[in-house]
Amino acid sequence: MTMNGTFGLIGLLAIAWPGAAHADTFEARAQGAERIRQIDDLVWAVTATCDKGDDVQQRQCRQIRDRKAKAVLGATLLVDGDADAFGVGQWNAAKKSVPVTLTACVRCGGIELDGRTWHVMGTGTPPRFEGGKLRAGMLHDNARAFPDEAAATAWTKSLKHVRVQLLVKVPDKRRFQVAGKDGLQLDITAWRVVNPCDGSVIISSPASGAVEPDKKACTTAAP
Repeated sequence: MTMNGTFGLIGLLAIAWPGAAHADTFEARAQGAERIRQIDDLVWAVTATCDKGDDVQQRQCRQIRDRKAKAVLGATLLVDGDADAFGVGQWNAAKKSVPVTLTACVRCGGIELDGRTWHVMGTGTPPRFEGGKLRAGMLHDNARAFPDEAAATAWTKSLKHVRVQLLVKVPDKRRFQVAGKDGLQLDITAWRVVNPCDGSVIISSPASGAVEPDKKACTTAAP
């Protein structure tokens, strides 16, 4: 389901059931959110120094930076998190379940801008690096039950192309530096993990309805 389609559905529900529009859902929180398709643009808007080039180039850079920063500061933004922030563990025969986790990684591997690498994560956990990689806090750490290992394996194999969608805001205290590495923290106000192949929502906070399937984003070929 597209963002416009989602908002239209919320409107129809409000007519049939007045309390529906006030339900705390991912879709409700996403209403009016600004879609940021390239996280690089967001990071540049709040970190660019604009100190390269001549006076004219620097002035033009600052004008563009300030305009972009004004658009994102204080706004609710819809961004994609790291796909590998979502993880499914090994089958636990005793508990008949598999662990399912999601970390607050927006770009924990870092993105390079103007010769500097910026690591982006959610707030709530002090930044730390292990083995040169940023470790973010947990957004979800639970288990999913299955009747048997075969069912768990089939479900896990269907999740090869998940999308992590985050609603974020840029906080006042957003930059950090740990072990000589630069980083940016964002307030994550809602999240969901979507299987684009069938549009199902695997996990979310708050609750989220299914989305429109995107067959181009996945493959049915056996691994």
